[in-house]
Amino acid sequence: MIRWFAAALAAVLLIAGCAGLEGRAGCPPGGCPPCPKCPEPPKPPPTDARYESKTFAELPGWTLAELEPSVRAFVTGCPRLDRVPALARVCAVARSLPVGDEASARAFIEGAFVPFSVASPEGSDEGQVTGYYEPILTGSRSASATNRFPVFGVPEDLVIVDLASVQPELRNLRLRGRLDGRRLVPYYTRAEIESRARAISDNHRAPAPAGNPAQPASNGGAPPANTETERARDGAPGSPPLPAPVLAWVADPVELFFLQIQGSGQVALDSGERIRLGYADQNGHPYRSLGRWLVERGELALEQASMQGIKAWAASNPAKLDEALNSNTSYVFFREMPPTDGPIGALGAPLSAGHSIAVDRRFVPLGAPVYLATTWPLSDQILERLMVAQDTGGAIRGAVRVDFFWGTGPDAGALAGRMRQPGRVWILWPRGEPLPRPL
Repeated sequence: MIRWFAAALAAVLLIAGCAGLEGRAGCPPGGCPPCPKCPEPPKPPPTDARYESKTFAELPGWTLAELEPSVRAFVTGCPRLDRVPALARVCAVARSLPVGDEASARAFIEGAFVPFSVASPEGSDEGQVTGYYEPILTGSRSASATNRFPVFGVPEDLVIVDLASVQPELRNLRLRGRLDGRRLVPYYTRAEIESRARAISDNHRAPAPAGNPAQPASNGGAPPANTETERARDGAPGSPPLPAPVLAWVADPVELFFLQIQGSGQVALDSGERIRLGYADQNGHPYRSLGRWLVERGELALEQASMQGIKAWAASNPAKLDEALNSNTSYVFFREMPPTDGPIGALGAPLSAGHSIAVDRRFVPLGAPVYLATTWPLSDQILERLMVAQDTGGAIRGAVRVDFFWGTGPDAGALAGRMRQPGRVWILWPRGEPLPRPL
């Protein structure tokens, strides 16, 4: 990661520097010497896929699919589609449909949309379908002997470089790092963040010094969250501070790890309240599958590498847990969300259990209906359903790559953790409108 970060940043800065040589003033009478040849910018990931217009009769299981719940999920995203005129126009019709009327929903979908099959740049129309859900963790607003693991908000020293401002071809690439003097360096890895988290936990659980004014009992004797005293500035001795707000403290580091993989969740506080957390940002390091890491080291068989299998392994191998979790150097930061009917996806709308999916937005436009043909988790039972593209994910990469949102809580988690099925997808796009280049 560090090598890639340095190479990409160096190339971008050199390109920007070369651009600054154009139109130089003060050249000698004989003319300016030729500018040095600038390197080519790093190639962005592939942004092309193959789309082919189809009829609804060609979609497997279409005549048996129940469409009305999918139309409700589509309508939920309509307030966020003002900048997509083609979808905004059909939203006006969708909002007027009677709730619960399957015949009206089918007439609307088949009249307003055209299905397009999606294939990878190499021509394959089959990809992987995984599942995700909204976990519920046990925690508190302040640290305790039980709740020792902080849920971090976005650090103040996290720097995000939008490369599109330097080179338009890099519009899908962003660098994340921190300033070390005048240098931009990679942000802390998961292991470095966790080492500071342990010190923070010890500090916040220390007895209050004599004479310290009492704090409100409703907050466990701690100051309100997000105040300066709740910021992660303690760190290990001699290490740089981590200026990140602590949104909550939770009891289980493995559950916190999977909260970051899911990208959103809830924390059931000891006060009886619940807070909803949504994805805010990430430390810039690439995601690495913990299940694959355990399989490669012979700790798990491939068929055991589900979320449930990984949790069982973690419970049986506490001495190996830190090394395993830190194999994924990526770390997700959260923000506290207002109460809603569901977790908020990348589209900015609440997700609908069983009808929202996460996609790679380079290939599938957010907000669009997507017909999915796959099977139920660990089963050959057919699952063919109209979904809505309302979210993205760090591990969701590719034209035919889908993450199926199962809902909230342990039952949804049981389905999500076991889902790793082959599948095909069709984008539904408004009739008469050209299929856009998603991003």
